[in-house]
Amino acid sequence: MGFLIGFPLFIVAPCAIAAWLGTRVRSPVVAFLVTWVLTPLVSYVITVLGTPVLRAITPAGNDGTGAIMIPFFGIATGVIAGIVAAWFVKRRQFKSGSEQ
Repeated sequence: MGFLIGFPLFIVAPCAIAAWLGTRVRSPVVAFLVTWVLTPLVSYVITVLGTPVLRAITPAGNDGTGAIMIPFFGIATGVIAGIVAAWFVKRRQFKSGSEQ
């Protein structure tokens, strides 16, 4: 049950927030870099703010290693989110160029 709450909250949500912020720029390269850098930072903030939820969904014998690793997972998931953000920016550029 903890996976059904924890994965969307602590892995998917930071990626979605960072990718949304990354798509606010005009260059796909900048979108990728912004998203890749912001994903671990957003992940850290959500982990700190979501500590009560994290405590509720982890087993009693857990030593907390997974909670410490969540922002570090943001580095790897940030690459995926960055690719998605760059793709959206590139697609928006392609569509705006073809309408002129």
